[in-house]
Amino acid sequence: MTLGDKSHLDKNLKGAYSLTGASHVLAVSGLHVGVVFIFSNFFLGLIFIRKFKRWRYLPLLFVLWGYAFVTGMSPSVVRATIMFSMMIVGMMTGRKGVTYNTIAASALLMLIYNPLYITDIGFQLSYTAVFSIVLLQDKISSLLNVKNVFLKKVWDLTAVSIAAQIGTLPITLYYFHQLPLLSCIVSLFVVPAASAVIYLSFLMVITAPADFISDAIAFLLNIVLKAMNATVNAFENIPHSTVQNISFEGTDLILLLTLSASVCFYIKLRRHSALVLALSCILALAICNTGRYYNTANQHVIAVHNVQGESVINVIDGFQNTVISQGDCSKAKHKIKRLQNKLKTDEPEYIAGNSLEINGKRLYLLNYKISGTVTKKPLRTDYLIIGGETDIPSGNISNIFDFCEVIIDSSNSKRQIKQWKQYFAQYNITPYFTSDKGAYFVSI
Repeated sequence: MTLGDKSHLDKNLKGAYSLTGASHVLAVSGLHVGVVFIFSNFFLGLIFIRKFKRWRYLPLLFVLWGYAFVTGMSPSVVRATIMFSMMIVGMMTGRKGVTYNTIAASALLMLIYNPLYITDIGFQLSYTAVFSIVLLQDKISSLLNVKNVFLKKVWDLTAVSIAAQIGTLPITLYYFHQLPLLSCIVSLFVVPAASAVIYLSFLMVITAPADFISDAIAFLLNIVLKAMNATVNAFENIPHSTVQNISFEGTDLILLLTLSASVCFYIKLRRHSALVLALSCILALAICNTGRYYNTANQHVIAVHNVQGESVINVIDGFQNTVISQGDCSKAKHKIKRLQNKLKTDEPEYIAGNSLEINGKRLYLLNYKISGTVTKKPLRTDYLIIGGETDIPSGNISNIFDFCEVIIDSSNSKRQIKQWKQYFAQYNITPYFTSDKGAYFVSI
């Protein structure tokens, strides 16, 4: 956690942090850089006596940038390091900086170095979060007049979390399509624990020569980590703690960002034009989502996935999502999920049948041997999907099935595909081969 290495983390634990909105503590961010700054500034202050106190700022800059390089120079770390560097330069020269100017200057320097940072999720989340905290934290904190010192600290931390959530909400919905409802409460436990982990990690390294002290710190560090993980898992298990599969597109992102900016301008400047713009954005969001709901309710799609060794067919009828497969779909889970998110459907229902009708069209999965089959009348189907268990018939397949289009899926081997190409060529039929052209999609 201190260095941002998540390679040894269990997938279920990473998922728990993501679903509870606490995954930001796993990635090296401004929180980590802030702890490094406080820790290093304190110890360097002990080393440099009063007369030479200002000399501590130079090694402090080296420590911060060294930490940024060691942790991989992620956008959030670079942003925080640049801002702290500017603050240190201000402390060295005895000048106080303007926070908004510092934020803007750090963003400008990063974009001059690499303009593509603007497309990085970490860059976008980092700057929206810090800008929202600076702008809204005091406003939110002043809503409650808490006199108890401990409760005041808790409320201030909650205000920071709420401000960050407000700023990052549009980007989070756009990229992750989920909303952790308890993230502010989780942050009350996770953020202090994460800070303690970073402090203890540095102390453990510094006290490494003294085995007894180092082992004691490692023992305490282990307790803090277990408690933090247990807390996150407990919140994840609360029913309906996270809203998932939220339909949120580019238009929604622009409108919600405009809405957020308008509300911020209204809070800061009290301009009624900003309030009018905010209400207009709310109306536009309502109209867009109503239109999208209508389109989703009236969609009819057949998708034959390109999955080697498996026959996997998605049938989308409005919000209903049916998957036809005679296997476990293990290789196709991510493709099914991606299509579900793209078309905004319900959770898929898996069936092992052969035939399904959608919007007056019938599809048939042929996945058994048909040699020697004789029928009085060909079976009528619009889409004939041939799987790997099917053998090459001796006669014309049109005598068995009356179809409009035939699809050879990727459960067929290369040898079978070659045989099917030769077979259909003699009857002047042109099938669709998913192994050659990719997944087959048709909107009915």
